This record gives sequence, C-alpha cells and structure tokens, in this order.
Amino acid sequence: MKKTILILLFVFTSLFLVSCSDKKNNNDKYQIVFFTFKGDISLSTLNDVEPNSKISKPIDPVRDGFDFIKWSTNPEGTDEWLFEEYVVTKSMTIFAIWLQGEFVITYDLGGGIFQMVQ
Repeated sequence: MKKTILILLFVFTSLFLVSCSDKKNNNDKYQIVFFTFKGDISLSTLNDVEPNSKISKPIDPVRDGFDFIKWSTNPEGTDEWLFEEYVVTKSMTIFAIWLQGEFVITYDLGGGIFQMVQ
C-alpha cells in the first residue's frame, strides 16, 4: 500500500512540475543586428521584424581607413544581403564588409638622402 501511495505521489508531483514549467514565448518576430566593426554601435538593432518581410537598407557606415563594400550574412562577405530582394526568415546578424583604404606616405628628408636597404 505504501508503494502505491508513493508512486501516485510521484506521478502527481511530476505532472504538477511539468504543468508549471515556463511556456515558450513564440511571438514569431525576428531580430536583425547590424555589425559594422568591433565596438561600434552606430546602427540600431531591428527588433520585432515580421517574418517574410523586407528590411530597409541602413545608411552606409563609416570607418576611418576603410571603404565600405557591402552588407553580408557572414563575416567573410561571401553571402551579400540584397535588401531590395531578400526577406527575413529568421533572426540574424548582417555584417558590414570593409576594404582597407590605401595610404600615401610622404617622407620629408629635410635635405637627407633616401636609400632603400634590401
């Protein structure tokens, strides 16, 4: 008799704990993060993006010493995000792809002589 009572108590306790668990909040909206470069927070995250909707292209970011090339769904830049064509199907990060700018360095030798050593 004690075993039966213990088993029933266990079953009811288990059912009670399962029924009290947190329900998953499934609001079917997505979040889009624009990652420009480490430490930059110039572009706001898009919250509550509707499924299968297009998002507007943000302004091109600016970074000293670099030229902005495109937006991509991966940090390597192999999958360009085309704002006018693609729709959002999940939460994701869209990465800014940069090309390091070219610099011209001019030396003032102050009357000295320039020699290249190899």
